Amino acid sequence: MPPQIRAFTDENVALCKDAGGTPTLSEHYLTEVGDLNGDGRPDYVTSLAGLDCADIWTLFCGSAGCPVTVWLSAHEGYSIAWSGHAQAWELRGKEFVASLHGQFCSPPRIGAESCELPLRFDSAPFE
Repeated sequence: MPPQIRAFTDENVALCKDAGGTPTLSEHYLTEVGDLNGDGRPDYVTSLAGLDCADIWTLFCGSAGCPVTVWLSAHEGYSIAWSGHAQAWELRGKEFVASLHGQFCSPPRIGAESCELPLRFDSAPFE
């Protein structure tokens, strides 16, 4: 795990412990997603849905989803390219697509009326 992502993970594990929970990382926490920004190095997505916080189950996630972060490689390691609550996410080619609770859509709507937020991190047009 790259150092910047390790520090982020350690902070969230500590939050869980400080709240009285027992943290466990699952295989859904960190996903290598290929090269999203075209620099030839792997990029990553973290989802706090994959950080189980036993006894404090709702610490990170709720009806709006869970915090999801896209990490892109850079000269000095990894940096956050996008971060927000998402009910789900997927890759469609090089496009990262987050499914958002209605309150995070533009324009905002009721929570059950979700939307998709497609993002690209290279200079290619949307597919």
